Amino acid sequence: MSLKKINNIQINFLIIVASVLIGYFSTKFQPTFFLISMFIIISLVLVIFRIQYIYSLSLIAIVFWIPIFKIGEFNITILDSFLVLIISYFLIKRFGNQNKIKKEKDEINPILILTILFLIPGTISAFYFSGINIAIISFLLGMKKWLIYSVFLLLIPFMNSNSWKANLKIIIITILIMLGLNILSIISSEQLRIVSVFQNPNVYGIMCVFFFNISLGLITSTYVKGPLLKVSLIVSILFCVYGLVISGSRTAMFGFFLVTIYWLYSQKEKKAKLKLRSIILFGIFILIIFVLSNSNSLNRWNDLLSNKEDTASVAYRGDAIKVGLRMFLDSPIVGYGNSNFSEFSGNYVNENALLINNQIQTTDNQYTDILLEGGIVGLAIFIISILLMLKYLLKHIFGSTFAKISLANLILLIFAGFGMPSFYSPFSSAMYWYLFSFAVWEININETKIVNNKKY
Repeated sequence: MSLKKINNIQINFLIIVASVLIGYFSTKFQPTFFLISMFIIISLVLVIFRIQYIYSLSLIAIVFWIPIFKIGEFNITILDSFLVLIISYFLIKRFGNQNKIKKEKDEINPILILTILFLIPGTISAFYFSGINIAIISFLLGMKKWLIYSVFLLLIPFMNSNSWKANLKIIIITILIMLGLNILSIISSEQLRIVSVFQNPNVYGIMCVFFFNISLGLITSTYVKGPLLKVSLIVSILFCVYGLVISGSRTAMFGFFLVTIYWLYSQKEKKAKLKLRSIILFGIFILIIFVLSNSNSLNRWNDLLSNKEDTASVAYRGDAIKVGLRMFLDSPIVGYGNSNFSEFSGNYVNENALLINNQIQTTDNQYTDILLEGGIVGLAIFIISILLMLKYLLKHIFGSTFAKISLANLILLIFAGFGMPSFYSPFSSAMYWYLFSFAVWEININETKIVNNKKY
C-alpha cells in the first residue's frame, strides 16, 4: 500500500495501537532503551506523514502519562518528547519559511507572552535565594507545571481543516478510552478513593469533569451524528459522574456543580437548551444517587459538614495556607522561586503539628502557591493571562463548540484552585491547553469560512 492511499482512519488506528503498545511495555518491563527506540520509530513515522499526527498522539499521551527516561530529578514522559518535537518543528518552520506560514492572531500572542513571563519572577527569586543552579532547575520545573503545554498553540498556524476532522475523531476516541478507564477503575480498584491512571484522586475527579465537559459539549454540537455515538457519549457522561463520586474529591464535585450552571446558560437555541438541561438534570440526579450510595464519599461530606476533619485534609490546608501567607509577607514581590519555597518553609511551621516533616510541598491552594513561587508580580501576570483567555473564549463562545468546552474547563480550574493546585497538575494543565488550542483552531477555521463566503 502506498503512502498516498493511507487514510486518516488508518493513521489514527496506528497511533492508538502504538500508544497502547508503549503503555503496555512501559508498565510491564520499563526498559529505557526499548522505550526510547519505540519513541524514535513512532516519531519518525509520524513526521513522515505529518506533524499533525504528533498533535493527535499527544492527546493519548496526556491520558497515559508514560515515563521513558530520567534526567536528574526530571522524569521525561512521552508527552514531553512530543512537545519538544512540536517546538523544534515550529522553530524550523518559523525561521525557515517565514513567508509561508500564517501569522497567529493578536489575541493569542499576548497569552503566550504572559505565559512565558509568568516564570520570570520565580526564576529571579530562586536565583536570589538559592543561586544559579537552583534558578535553572526552578525555571524548568515551572515549565513542566504550566508553560510547556502551551506549545500546542504553536502548531495551530500549520493546521488545516482536513487534519482538524481527523483530530476530532481522536478526541472522540479518547473519550471512549476514558470511559474504559472509568469502568476498569470501578471494577478492579480496592482503594477507598479511586485514582485510575491519574496518580491522585483529586486530579482524577478533575479529569472526570473535563471529560464530562467534552462529552456534553460534543453531544449538543453538530459534529456528532448517529445514535450509537450519541448513546456512547451519554454513557461517558454517566461514568464521568460516577468516577467523580468514587474519586472522593469534594473540590472537583463543587466544580462540577459550577460548570453545570455554566452549561445551562451557554446555549442560544431553544432545542439545544432543552436537550442540555435534560442531560444535566439527569446527571445531577444520578450524582446525588451515587453519592448517597457510596459510603466513602458520603462520609467525607459528613465529616466536612460536621467539622470532624480537625486532623485531616481541610485542617492541613488551613494550616498550610497560614504558613504560606506568613512566608509571603517576608518575600512579597517575587516569592521564593518555582517549586523552591518548600525548603524555606521549615522556619515557619513550628506551631503547626499537622505539617509533615516541618515543610510544606504545597498549600493545596493554587493562588497561595503562586504567591510563594512568584510573589505579587507572578500572581498578577497569571491573573492577567487567565483574564485574556476568558475574554477570548467568551468572545467566541456561541460560534465554537470547543470554546464552550474550554471555558467550562477554565471555570473548573479557577474554582478548583482554591482547594488544590489545579493549574499545576500535569494532567489537567496539559488537557486544558490541548483543548484550548483546539478551540483556537476551530475558531480560525470558522473565521476563514466566513471570509471565503464574503468573497463570493
